[in-house]
Amino acid sequence: MKILLGPNSDSLGKNIAKQLDLPYVNFNFKQFYDGETYLQIDDQVENEDILIIQSTYPNQEKSLLETMLIASTLKELGADRVLAVIPYLCYARADKRKLKGETLSHHLTLSYLQNSGVDSILTVNVHNKEQYFIQDSGLDKQNFNVLPFMVGEFLKEKEKNDWIIVGPDKGSEKDILQIANEFSISYYILEKSRDPDTHKIRTKKPNFDFSNKNVLIIDDVVSSGTTAKTACSLILEKGAKSVAILFVHVLSKPEVITELKKIGNLLVYSSNTITRDDMGQIDISPIISEFIEDKYL
Repeated sequence: MKILLGPNSDSLGKNIAKQLDLPYVNFNFKQFYDGETYLQIDDQVENEDILIIQSTYPNQEKSLLETMLIASTLKELGADRVLAVIPYLCYARADKRKLKGETLSHHLTLSYLQNSGVDSILTVNVHNKEQYFIQDSGLDKQNFNVLPFMVGEFLKEKEKNDWIIVGPDKGSEKDILQIANEFSISYYILEKSRDPDTHKIRTKKPNFDFSNKNVLIIDDVVSSGTTAKTACSLILEKGAKSVAILFVHVLSKPEVITELKKIGNLLVYSSNTITRDDMGQIDISPIISEFIEDKYL
């Protein structure tokens, strides 16, 4: 197996490549003045298994197209199997039609990847895992829930009895319960609703006393930051001693994170599926590299 780091590869991709210690595919790319990207695979890939590492954020459409062009070219050059590690998969949240006429972008994304030559896709905390796996198209799909690993890294050398884990909505309850049981720690689930027309989110005031507790909020994705800001404010109003928040994927503009941190000196952390320099990042490459080694090498 060889590794090809896509144009949008981040620190996670480089760490995976380092830990697997596999040879690189020589790969050239450049962007023209009109915005189009030139890609060239300058290496022998015939009869080889190739591991593409490419996140689809930022520049979702461009990153997705680059991944498909790379996969297609690899197959044209005779590659045997193409595995795409896509830490953040764009359009995964557009998996159900809530309003008439909405495009199911998630299903199209998976179809495009498969048709371009991708044999297996490996994602991290993809939105709505049940819907992700329900599409039986023959595409081998693997998905990592890295939240337990991240919580374990965060709680290292901390007194667990001083902390309570909070989930942002009912959809997070299964993961929160698993983590709470694994670390023998208390938990609470907030109640959140979203208007299908305006997409505005409302979070109900928690019926729980957080006095003298350190609260760790866990969420998979943050973009506008509205849910996170509201949750932190409500929890602090209920007497929390401190609040920290763990995100898997951070899609927010820098000013959103700045505003979030101002809420009671909030601590913000994320995984390194998307490289950020405005928060602490927890490297998840060890568990992904271990899985790749066990399943594909």
